[in-house]
Amino acid sequence: MKVYINELSLVGQAADNDEAMGILFNLASAVAKTRGISFEQKAYRSRTLGDKLVTGEATVRDVLFSSSNKALIKDERQRKFILEVLLKKPYSESNHVDQKDSITNASGSCLKDTCFDGAASSVGSPLTVSAQNCHSYQLASTQIYSSIWGEKRVLNVTDESGLSEIVWIFEHNPKHRTAAYSASGESVSAMDLCESDAQSALSNGIMVDSRVYSYFNGEWYQFHCHQGNKFHGFKIDLEKNNVEHMKALNISESLMNLPYGQIFL
Repeated sequence: MKVYINELSLVGQAADNDEAMGILFNLASAVAKTRGISFEQKAYRSRTLGDKLVTGEATVRDVLFSSSNKALIKDERQRKFILEVLLKKPYSESNHVDQKDSITNASGSCLKDTCFDGAASSVGSPLTVSAQNCHSYQLASTQIYSSIWGEKRVLNVTDESGLSEIVWIFEHNPKHRTAAYSASGESVSAMDLCESDAQSALSNGIMVDSRVYSYFNGEWYQFHCHQGNKFHGFKIDLEKNNVEHMKALNISESLMNLPYGQIFL
């Protein structure tokens, strides 16, 4: 899943520079928490994020520059953290470059050259991280419409609490031992990963319908949700006549088996 910093959610959100610094710090903190579930552990930003007017007159860059003049240790730490998380590469791609191309939200507003422009091309549902107090981006998802890729649901969070609701958590089921075995005539699949590796596999999985499939250390694993966002899992052999298996394989190979994070189809 690709993660995008929603620069549109910053516009006009602060009354002064001090409030703006708080908003930027909270946004950066939420973005940093997505690394474990994001594609290549990165968050993408538009090239215009630094130029957004977070107050009536000051851009994001202006606010950070003003903070650097205060010479307070706390402000400098916050400023460096914000710069590191919000204003470094990678950039979101602008895909809708021709005049005939269009990308809009549900109300018809143009989203060209925004984070949503790049998000439209994502495999599965991408994720935006938005500023907490922006009324336009408080919902759990945003629907966008691309003339190239069609309709897409973009997941959205504004804080760590919202993020925790979509993060998949591994919980071991003692039924699955380190080696496969039979019990009462039933074959029970193995889970040969330690808990931390199993969590890593799950956090880089592809959800097809209700199951998550993950290619980890040369093996395939399948995870089932047993409560909320908690999953148990086991090793599998992919079956060529299984539609879900082949869909997961095709997506994994298309992404070159990189750490692609959680993928919601």
